[in-house]
Amino acid sequence: MKIRPAKKSDILPLTGVLVRAFARDPALDWFFPDREKYLKKAPYFFSIHLKQKIRRSMVYTDSDLAGAALWDPPGGMGLSRLERWEFRFYLHRMHGADYRRAMEGRKVLGQIRPAFPHWYLSILGVDPPFQGQGIGAGLLQPVFAVCERDNIPAFLETAHEKSLKFYLNLGFIKTGEFQLPDGPIMSTLLKKPA
Repeated sequence: MKIRPAKKSDILPLTGVLVRAFARDPALDWFFPDREKYLKKAPYFFSIHLKQKIRRSMVYTDSDLAGAALWDPPGGMGLSRLERWEFRFYLHRMHGADYRRAMEGRKVLGQIRPAFPHWYLSILGVDPPFQGQGIGAGLLQPVFAVCERDNIPAFLETAHEKSLKFYLNLGFIKTGEFQLPDGPIMSTLLKKPA
């Protein structure tokens, strides 16, 4: 398995991978409570994230396009005004009448991020038929190496018990819990450099 930065031509196949990988994720179930809406709107959600992060070389995939890790660098993505507008447009398009609820969830997620510099793992997904083969752990290694080199931790949150165990096995420590409004309890995790 060869890990490499994702490129623009990977957006469509990786969108499908992420839609399938997160089909039963408690946090995305909260953002998309209607199953049909998830199947219809999640491709927009993942494609815009992939598009914006691939522009900045913040997405890693494998040679088979079986998974993707999407990162925000310390200090955030530094989106342009146009990119912020584009993202809000997609949020409106994805959530429609649930837009305010989705924005409230995004606000909560933004508030739990540490104030100190860190790499933020916004999305890690592996196509279900390929899960359990070490692909997810492999996708994280390039940024883990940067974290070690620069002495900067990695941070994430998850609402999925299976994912929590996966990250704990990779050396993350659970730093807290929070709840989306009327939604799932999520764990925050931090991986400090050795």
